[in-house]
Amino acid sequence: MRFRSIRPKDRLGRKGEKAAIAFLERKGYRILEQNLRLDPFGELDLVAEDGECLVFIEVKTRKSDADGGAVEAVGMKKRRSLHRLAMAYMNRRNRPECPMRFDVVAITWPEKAAPRIDHYRDAFDIPPPLKTDNK
Repeated sequence: MRFRSIRPKDRLGRKGEKAAIAFLERKGYRILEQNLRLDPFGELDLVAEDGECLVFIEVKTRKSDADGGAVEAVGMKKRRSLHRLAMAYMNRRNRPECPMRFDVVAITWPEKAAPRIDHYRDAFDIPPPLKTDNK
């Protein structure tokens, strides 16, 4: 039997997601999905309900802010990907008219220290579509 070792980065990410879930549940969110794979689009970290709103949550965990904060890691490419994933999720769950938003939970978790959790509610708008040069 072969065991895959978990990379430290992946271990930190999993710890961060667990901390994010506990944090959001304390704030009254109802977690619906975790690490949901929607082929061919990718994976959603968390899907939750906040009242009537469906919330797609990207969790970013870092040891420090040295390489830029976790929120900066959610660039335009990632935002477009999250939007495609959200649309696929809503269509597959037959909830196309449900209000939705995108949150980011940024966790800075230094070794041997307590994590700092920052929640960015409605962190970004739906990104504009990519422009093409079809003439």
